[in-house]
Amino acid sequence: MVEGHSVHRVASLHRKRLVGKRFVATSPNGRFEEGANRINGKVFSRIEAVGKNLFAFFVDNETQNEENNGNENDDDVVVVHVHFGMAGVWAVYLLDNETPPEPTSTNRLRLEHDGIVADLSAMTVQYGGMDLYNGKRAKLGEDPLRDDANPTRLWERVKSNKRKSIGALLMDQSYFTGPGNIYRAEILFKAGIHPDRLGNELEKHEFDLIWHHTTALLRRGYQSGSIVTVDPNEAKILGMPNLRRYIYNSSKCPRCGSSIKTWQINKRTCYACNSCQPRKSTTRAAVVTPQRSDCVPFNSHCARETAESRLKQSGPWRLTIKELKAELSKLGKSDFPSNMKKGQFVELLLLHQTETRRKSLFISSEKAAVEKALAGESLAVEHIAELAPEQARRARSKVVVVKNENNSSKLTVPQIKEQLRILGVKFPSKGKKMILLELLNDNKQINKQTIATTAPVTPYRVKSIDGLGDESASNLTVQLIQESDCKQNLKNATTEYQFKHLQKRKRIVPVTPDRKVKRIKRET
Repeated sequence: MVEGHSVHRVASLHRKRLVGKRFVATSPNGRFEEGANRINGKVFSRIEAVGKNLFAFFVDNETQNEENNGNENDDDVVVVHVHFGMAGVWAVYLLDNETPPEPTSTNRLRLEHDGIVADLSAMTVQYGGMDLYNGKRAKLGEDPLRDDANPTRLWERVKSNKRKSIGALLMDQSYFTGPGNIYRAEILFKAGIHPDRLGNELEKHEFDLIWHHTTALLRRGYQSGSIVTVDPNEAKILGMPNLRRYIYNSSKCPRCGSSIKTWQINKRTCYACNSCQPRKSTTRAAVVTPQRSDCVPFNSHCARETAESRLKQSGPWRLTIKELKAELSKLGKSDFPSNMKKGQFVELLLLHQTETRRKSLFISSEKAAVEKALAGESLAVEHIAELAPEQARRARSKVVVVKNENNSSKLTVPQIKEQLRILGVKFPSKGKKMILLELLNDNKQINKQTIATTAPVTPYRVKSIDGLGDESASNLTVQLIQESDCKQNLKNATTEYQFKHLQKRKRIVPVTPDRKVKRIKRET
């Protein structure tokens, strides 16, 4: 499923490449023909992401662009609502760099402008006026990646729900808008909260922890283009520097080693570590404990902290006015009214921090595809909504990946074949794993740009050559064969596969260190 961070990436990229242009719209598969006719010749004025939903706005007047901030005339605007589903894509082709493929049977909408073609394939594509947008938006909850997200309002709704568990609420788009099944497992694990805890059982600090991790992980996914939930420093401490996710689709907990339990919540598989996420009893203790208040950090004169440390841990409120001015100066803001109060400085700094986050690192779609290839993930695990399958494969094909060079035997047969294709090595389509591994290990040592001109790394022994007896032939090596009429064939050969025609004619078989090669008698 295309989750919220991917939808926001599509919206951000389309704002740069599509918004403000007038398009010719068609429906290649005919399933969106009426909608294509309605937006044909109109200006793509703005685009908006709300969780897993995407809204594209088209208007007649070219001056009605995104700066209107949603104040278009309702009668003029046409809204296209998109829900990508499991494998939707809205790919953009810049004609200066690439040629768009022929439309497929799933291509619902094609937009064409000078030098640009955009193809949309998605589970849901519908059109209407502003009433369509307003109706859909009213049914959606709080999106952590939007500026208008209101966690206080969400907390009140969660606390008042006596029937649903937090595991169910996190997947309910009318509450938390954007997270999917992978994020649910990882968010609750990082928060240390069991998915079966009822919403009204949660304490405020527990909800705040869930919201914090939801926002942090979705923002990381938006910036990187991949769902990577494990903190890099912790991954190194755990001894698994390439660990991407804690418990999703895992058998063991990386922190405590306990077995990960799975069960169904609303027909979706849920994951939890019962040790790290204990299920608390709903029965209240009979002993009355003293009321505890939340700890509010203060500036200690005994254990002083730097302004940077206080800003990172607690936000701007713990900074002095002088320190707030210094932080604003770093962001290019230096002129302040003399009567400004601390609260106004804090609001100003928060506003500039938000703008800075928007301009923060945004990894390209192609690099996101490369990152997934480097991690050994196939496109079926998490595909990229802004790239067509062919574009994603082309980006991934530039990477040479061998997950464990010291132990290639852990690779599966499809993974070995993929590495051989990347290296440009031919191999038998029905070859056994052992043979494919030998090909891979041999070619890791060979320059990938040119064909080797020496004998292959694996030694070969001749069992039968015309004119030589078995005893004499048994001691000959490949170098002697190069002096025969097979010299040119052997000289250009780099893999065992390329010796196949010689195996039939001269009875050449590989000598491997882990097994003894039986003598093959000369055929009569």
